[in-house]
Amino acid sequence: MTSAAWRCTPGRIGPIFRSIIRRAFDLGALPDLTAEDLARLLKGISAHSTRIGLNQDLGSVAKIGGSQR
Repeated sequence: MTSAAWRCTPGRIGPIFRSIIRRAFDLGALPDLTAEDLARLLKGISAHSTRIGLNQDLGSVAKIGGSQR
């Protein structure tokens, strides 16, 4: 596999997150989640939602870091 195949692009973020969550479910790491819950959760994951969440987290860290100075 070439390095281009491993490049993290916006279109690969959602599938990567879905794969991690599906694997965790399959291994029993999410015992409170039903198969129906999993399906609904996986449908809601997108590159856009992960970027928004990341930006919100980074904004929170910046606010915390800024207040400590």
